[in-house]
Amino acid sequence: LAANLSDGNTSEVLENFRQLRNNLHYLESFSNIPMETITMKKYIDTYPAGKQSGSGSGDIVLGFDKSDAQFNIEFRKIIKIYDNQERITMRKKDHIRLALQDKTTATSLDNYAIDYNSIPRFGLADIDTSTTVCGTKWDFPFFINAITAGGEDCNKINNDFVEISKITGIEFFPGSYSPALKNEEDAKAYPKSYSVNLGLDKEPSLILKAITDTNARYLQMHTNPLQEIVMPEGDHNFESWLTTLQEVSKKSPIPVILKETGFGMNEETIKLALDLKLAAVDVSGMGGTNFARIENGRRDNKSVYLENIGYTTAESLENAYPYRDKIDIIASGGIRNPLDVVKC
Repeated sequence: LAANLSDGNTSEVLENFRQLRNNLHYLESFSNIPMETITMKKYIDTYPAGKQSGSGSGDIVLGFDKSDAQFNIEFRKIIKIYDNQERITMRKKDHIRLALQDKTTATSLDNYAIDYNSIPRFGLADIDTSTTVCGTKWDFPFFINAITAGGEDCNKINNDFVEISKITGIEFFPGSYSPALKNEEDAKAYPKSYSVNLGLDKEPSLILKAITDTNARYLQMHTNPLQEIVMPEGDHNFESWLTTLQEVSKKSPIPVILKETGFGMNEETIKLALDLKLAAVDVSGMGGTNFARIENGRRDNKSVYLENIGYTTAESLENAYPYRDKIDIIASGGIRNPLDVVKC
């Protein structure tokens, strides 16, 4: 490529681009890592151009701008055509990819056993699996918790979960509505009449509007300070989070669930939820998806020492146990099978 550029051999340069792009597309086919952003693809399809390296920030698109029947070399840093929405979409896809690589095996619930009785007094048909959460009866004491949202691939995941929820009667909670705040297509794709999920970093007015826009039945307010600290593009300012939770809890027309994101809850947080008269807490303990580990997987300068901070799901439930009659307690984080549900 360098020699052809030096010689001004444009036809060979374009062939080099084509071969390089084919190689990157082949790498993308089995790595599940996008090699071209949407904007980059549009640029390459418009101009004779190509991307010369793999996936990563700071990549360069090398291309030709045809002017007066002459090819003039043009270098364009991809950072200039890499918009914020694409960054969000790729981050969401990174989360899914890294989570699938870090599957749950052992959890804190393995330290607990159920009381086995050799002479049962009832049959399986006698068991009522229903429960009540936030004043609403559920057919089952488990649900599909918030996983993802935003971008074509992640929105498809949510659409699949909507179908599963309709067929089985299992409740479904979509992932973060944040991408929908910035992108009309994501707003249209976000599941309606289920729940809406937003972080405490968002403006209260946006959160309350999202409730209306999604016709939500529940509001999940997620808190994830440790993830934000490790996240390369994370928000490190948490001063407004409490006032946001206070304002939204007063104004929300639907039940508010304070949701952790895999780091568990201490007793102080649960008491705060009680003081604010929230409908429920989702303790979301360590043992399932570890977002500190996932964010470390997205950065070169890793903070591995932060991956073990927090409370396990079992420890979080023990913290919540004294308040079980005062607020709904939801457990998530490493729930693998029906036996884990019973243990919780």
